[in-house]
Amino acid sequence: MPEEDDDDVYSLDEVRALLAKLTDEEHSAINLAARFQAKALPARAGSHEDLMQEAYERVLDGRRKWKRKYSARQFFCGQFGVIRGIASELRKKALRQTAAEAASGSVDDVVPSDEELRIDVSELFPDDPIAKKIVRGMMGESVGDIDRELIEQKRRKIKNRIVRFFRGMGKWLVL
Repeated sequence: MPEEDDDDVYSLDEVRALLAKLTDEEHSAINLAARFQAKALPARAGSHEDLMQEAYERVLDGRRKWKRKYSARQFFCGQFGVIRGIASELRKKALRQTAAEAASGSVDDVVPSDEELRIDVSELFPDDPIAKKIVRGMMGESVGDIDRELIEQKRRKIKNRIVRFFRGMGKWLVL
């Protein structure tokens, strides 16, 4: 792997200045990326605030270099962004810990609780109350009558969002 030229990355002073100048839109994008990645973490691995804190810490202490060619949004939220990388590390660490605990013989402690496994799929549809209602109905809640045509119209949207969510967790889901 070629060594990075010092001119290709921001210095720590430049990073501090860039972080101080982040716009509300950039803060929101970073927060949203952290929230999304945190949904795929085991409960004991941390929250979206933990992800954001760790991302800022790694950039400020120099463990993660910020290349000049990337905007703040690309650097923190992109496909190879800081937040996604940290979330991936935390998921792998949780899997290793679970495997080690299972090998030690205390399997009952390793099995995640229902709360840890529960994902409120309806949260994937904050912009669509009809889709949210359909998903809640699919999960067994009483939601009243839903028009059959509406269900057919929203079916593809529901499937696509759920598949995208699980792909973000590094899992493939066949529906």
